[in-house]
Amino acid sequence: MINIVKGNTVGFFKKLFSPLKSRFKKMGTLAQNRVAISVTLAGFAQRAAENELLPKLLTVLGCAISPEVTKKIATELAIGVVVCVRIPDKRVLNDVWGLEGEALRQMVAMLVFSENADPRQVLENAQYSSNPDEARVQVLLSVIRLVGIKDDTLITRLNTQAFGKEWNGFATEFVDGAITGFKRAQRATMIESVAGKLESLSPRGQALVEELVKKCADAPTKPQPNPADLLSLNSRAQNLYNGVRKKAEELRDQINPMMGLPPMDLPQFQRIEQGIQIEWLRTCIPYTANLMFLAQIRKNISFGKTNEFGVMYGQSVLLMASLEKEQAAHMGFMDKFDQKKAEASAQKDFGEMEDAFLFYIDNFKKVPFPDTKLLDLLISKIGVTDNLKSQLSWKLREFNAKAQEEFSRL
Repeated sequence: MINIVKGNTVGFFKKLFSPLKSRFKKMGTLAQNRVAISVTLAGFAQRAAENELLPKLLTVLGCAISPEVTKKIATELAIGVVVCVRIPDKRVLNDVWGLEGEALRQMVAMLVFSENADPRQVLENAQYSSNPDEARVQVLLSVIRLVGIKDDTLITRLNTQAFGKEWNGFATEFVDGAITGFKRAQRATMIESVAGKLESLSPRGQALVEELVKKCADAPTKPQPNPADLLSLNSRAQNLYNGVRKKAEELRDQINPMMGLPPMDLPQFQRIEQGIQIEWLRTCIPYTANLMFLAQIRKNISFGKTNEFGVMYGQSVLLMASLEKEQAAHMGFMDKFDQKKAEASAQKDFGEMEDAFLFYIDNFKKVPFPDTKLLDLLISKIGVTDNLKSQLSWKLREFNAKAQEEFSRL
């Protein structure tokens, strides 16, 4: 009994004299991720309400509103967005942040309540719809009740097209946007920023974070593959690499029919065609590897940091170098072949495909065909004429869809 009391006392004083900010910096990656995304989203929802949504309503209301009521309106706006915000794929959230979508939504809502000294404890207390359009109208009705204006036309004047567009933009994009920001930010900078936000949280908000951290500690960890097994023939890493190679060969074989080119049956052209086939396969490998990468990050957004990705990438680079060697032997230039230069060239080609691939991810919902840069790069490397580009692009998109469907099952 004495040991238990002593242990609890030490734990109590450790928390009392060790600020949450300091302890956050020493937490494991998973706990830091969970805290960071929850606190950041709560702050973002509040700023969106105060800086973007609220001014549009105040302009229409056109009357003096007390700071207390203004704060309550901003809280309703923030909570309304959180209730109906689109949550990313369940697997992505769980694998990277260790949170289920609804658990994240609830945590963000509770932080919004806590930082606005709102007596409500859980999201259900707000009684708003998960449908963005319905939630918007419900929140606007709450705003009218708060300001106490009796005007049957006010709801229509508040619910403008501009306000609706802003509302729906936040409801569909801000969680994805925050996750994208985290992926790109320097981790040390992100940790420092979140640590500063923790320091400024209310006691109630800090207690919520403490509870979240406790749940992190109690959650089972996801088993990691044994590095020694990565190169075994039946390992998942090998399955991924073999999938990249198989689809690259399929794409290579489809290029001639896609372009409508007849086979080069004449003996004098067969040697040239063989050289072209080798070069096309080398070009297709980083292309299909990026399709594999896209399919896998939809399941696990940190796939690029796994050993399985490292094996897939490394073996793909070596395969491209071996094809360059085969090309040199085929063309009679083996005396000029350099393995290190061949690997460096393969890595450069991977980098070019990656840049086009990142453009695709960044613009997935912003432009009609965000994969255009990726397709144009492949098309230029295989030497497609301008008059065939449009037709070939549609055929490549069909190939991409089927390939990613297959890759998603690995």
